[in-house]
Amino acid sequence: MTAPSVTASPLDLTDIRARLTAATSGPWARGTDDLTITAGTWPIAIVGIGHDDITIDYENGETFFDHVSSSADADLDLITHAPEDIKNLLNEVNRLNDALQEIDRRTETADPDELADQLRSILNNTL
Repeated sequence: MTAPSVTASPLDLTDIRARLTAATSGPWARGTDDLTITAGTWPIAIVGIGHDDITIDYENGETFFDHVSSSADADLDLITHAPEDIKNLLNEVNRLNDALQEIDRRTETADPDELADQLRSILNNTL
């Protein structure tokens, strides 16, 4: 009797990788005004405020923000790290999927007396 497969339908990561690749390349960082996220010198987002809460002094080239969200700092951290975090998570999903495929292959071909040691070896290299 063959052991049941341990692999489920893998998540299709193609669209997620495509969005990551199409986005403005990083590194992303906080801008000089503490609410802007930049990619290099290019501003890509303003976090924590609404459109009506931005005042620009065109004579002095200064920008003022009113009513800043209390989560703005955490939002900035999340967004500035998003490209590298998403890339790392996608790589981890691939690594774990590879391990599941190897486990699935071993459960079909391994000697039952050796299977536990082989699975333990795969898991030790994966976790």
